[in-house]
Amino acid sequence: MENVQKFKPTLAQKAGVVAAIALAGTTANAAGEFTLDTSSVVTTITGGVAVVSSIGLAVLSLVVVVKLFKWARSAL
Repeated sequence: MENVQKFKPTLAQKAGVVAAIALAGTTANAAGEFTLDTSSVVTTITGGVAVVSSIGLAVLSLVVVVKLFKWARSAL
């Protein structure tokens, strides 16, 4: 860990970052307001939740049946 060098940005690099942030801010304002329609994504996720839940319930049921079978077999 002795050979690790710490990064120290120069004044020019700091100024470049500030300028890039300022330019990005003015570009976003010049482009106008942007809205993203998320309704299709929400609908897709909501539909997928039912499928994933049913698969999870089937796997959980299978695990429970196997455990019960082993428990009943050991009792006999």
